[in-house]
Amino acid sequence: MQKYTLAILIALSVSWLPSFAQPRLSPEQLKAFEGYYRNPQNKEMVVHILLQRDTLVAKPLWADLTIHLLPKGDMVFHTIEDVEHGPIDITFSRDSTGDIAALDLGNGAKWNRDKGYKQVVKKEMVHTPAQLKPYEGVYGLDREGERFLQFFVKDNNLILKQVWDGMAIPFHPENTEDFFTEKMPIFTLHFTKDQGGNVTQVLAFGRDLWVKMKQPDLSAAVLGGASGKYQSKDDPDNQVTISVRDKELVVKQLWDGKEIAVQALTDTYFYNLAKAYKLQLRKDDNGKINEVVLLETSVFVRVPQ
Repeated sequence: MQKYTLAILIALSVSWLPSFAQPRLSPEQLKAFEGYYRNPQNKEMVVHILLQRDTLVAKPLWADLTIHLLPKGDMVFHTIEDVEHGPIDITFSRDSTGDIAALDLGNGAKWNRDKGYKQVVKKEMVHTPAQLKPYEGVYGLDREGERFLQFFVKDNNLILKQVWDGMAIPFHPENTEDFFTEKMPIFTLHFTKDQGGNVTQVLAFGRDLWVKMKQPDLSAAVLGGASGKYQSKDDPDNQVTISVRDKELVVKQLWDGKEIAVQALTDTYFYNLAKAYKLQLRKDDNGKINEVVLLETSVFVRVPQ
């Protein structure tokens, strides 16, 4: 999904503060910064700045995370943890009345303070697991084509699983199109259906469009097109074989004999969740598989037989 500087920042949330990191501003001064601040590019992205135990913290409402802000000056705060190449500064600004009005992450985009913001309250509609079944499936990010979400029903919840890291989040239906998750109520899903009532895509967080993929063809004839020996483009001595077992592909590393079974998400993208192992098939102009990409970066070329 599209990344913002603050999203990177909150991903490195910490649950502790070193004893030497004492604020230089009084609690009364820090309380002036409390409030809700909106992302100018996505109005659904709101961060809550509040005072906790004499320390200013930021809580993004789209994620179950907390970060700590330490004063660097009267209007500038920074994080104690390194983010990418070091701490990130957050600069606040005032309006003409002297009230805190916005925060700046250093990229020129000001998150404006919303004094009238009210916490989003979602109510789960009455439903059954059978009503959630039509939303199940694999969805691909329309801009990338190699990022996938998988939805499945468990305990009368619709579970969103990020295929690239295995993170699973339970969602609840607010109505037949809109879903939410309790810990991050503004992390929403909006599903779209065709005229026949079939789910075709989902808009996540009001921003990222994921298209529902067709069920992969798992016939022996189709899977068999990937069978063969492949050698690394970077090091031809590194070779693998790919074979079909049941409805899986099995990658065997010839240098150590290790085998890894991968399951189809689409006709050309396979994955082993337990090992976070990815395999992508590439076809030539004639539609024949001539390359495979392992673990997203290692390209192997078919060895002629």
